[in-house]
Amino acid sequence: MIEEASQYILLITPYVQVERRVQTIAENKLKQSNISLLVVCRGQKLDNKSKFWLNSNEKIKCIFIENLHAKCYLNDKEAILTSMNLYTYSMVNNIEFGIVVNKDDEPLEYRKIFNECRSLLPEQENVHLSKIQAIAKVVFTANEFFSPHRDGTVDPA
Repeated sequence: MIEEASQYILLITPYVQVERRVQTIAENKLKQSNISLLVVCRGQKLDNKSKFWLNSNEKIKCIFIENLHAKCYLNDKEAILTSMNLYTYSMVNNIEFGIVVNKDDEPLEYRKIFNECRSLLPEQENVHLSKIQAIAKVVFTANEFFSPHRDGTVDPA
């Protein structure tokens, strides 16, 4: 999901312990593009290595929400809603489930997920999300607001 991003990456998870392989993938992506990474997590549960990594790159912004339990990983092409934390133990030991919503295939659902993710953020953080908000205006064209579902039904904007 990180590698496929071309405009933004938003990682929402209460627990963050980013393994070295994921750090390298993210760092390479951030170096080669104008992408920013926004991580939303619980501050109390952040280990020192993750704190150091999140503060080591100016393209990474971290926001803390102490009662966060949601897990959503989103870029400009897809959203992943899952039970899995961005935590090494979860990746190795737990049985996790999730769904992927592709923006091109399910634009209304993607838009709803994007807006829900954005609503989690404190008002003062909206300034830092101006790039994501500007992209959202481009991403969700009038046609996408009224795109039919696969079953033929249409949701209004």
